[in-house]
Amino acid sequence: MRAVPKQMFASGRSDPRVACALVALGLAVLAVLMQLPFYARSAVPLDEGHLAAAASRLLDGELLYRDIHTGIFPGVYYFAALLFGIFGHDLVVARWAQLGINAAVVVLLWLLGSRVVRPGWTLLPPLLYLSIVAFSFPVLTLLNYSSLALCTGLATLFWMVKAFVTAEAQARR
Repeated sequence: MRAVPKQMFASGRSDPRVACALVALGLAVLAVLMQLPFYARSAVPLDEGHLAAAASRLLDGELLYRDIHTGIFPGVYYFAALLFGIFGHDLVVARWAQLGINAAVVVLLWLLGSRVVRPGWTLLPPLLYLSIVAFSFPVLTLLNYSSLALCTGLATLFWMVKAFVTAEAQARR
């Protein structure tokens, strides 16, 4: 990874992958700790209540677009239903899921940045995202389709970049 300076490994004692994993873990922990004071501060019955009700109805066997009205793509409803089926019908479950999604976005932004910018700039995108999470309260503390789409899109982009870099390295050999 470019985000970890090569000088750190001049002695040959440490593996850059370990340092990369430690930075990613540190960012994830920072994201979780930063969100803990306000992740369950309020309830938003219109958005969050609709999501929870639809997920519960899905678990009861109803179908989206036939029994449950929605104007958005079904992924977030099925994801919430999966979470409620595993952990129980509670909005706190959805809040913890969003906390995890935000942490994943932070790590993915850093991983992508480590591929395309100088090491000193790789922390800027994840830290800016964390500031948006804090200042947009409660928008990014609620499980929603936008952040779920952002996370899956960044994960897809990360794996595509990784595959491209790997293929390019193999072609050079």
